[in-house]
Amino acid sequence: TLNDTTTFTFANMTAGTSMTLIITIGVADKSATFTSDGSTLVKFPGGAPTLTTTAGEIDLVVVFFDGTNHIANIVQRIKA
Repeated sequence: TLNDTTTFTFANMTAGTSMTLIITIGVADKSATFTSDGSTLVKFPGGAPTLTTTAGEIDLVVVFFDGTNHIANIVQRIKA
């Protein structure tokens, strides 16, 4: 549950693996940054996402590591 502005950092992922984050928005209008262990931004289609701003809704983030890049996608505004 996201209650504060947060930085998610992905470290020590093995090439070909993925991670799924289920982020429930606890407090409205909080933000998150997604980085990798090299302090580089995780790559999303269209650039960095803005999380859903409605408390109680859910965003789903999947991050895949190809051995070089952390590549992600986000599904937003899932009703809790």
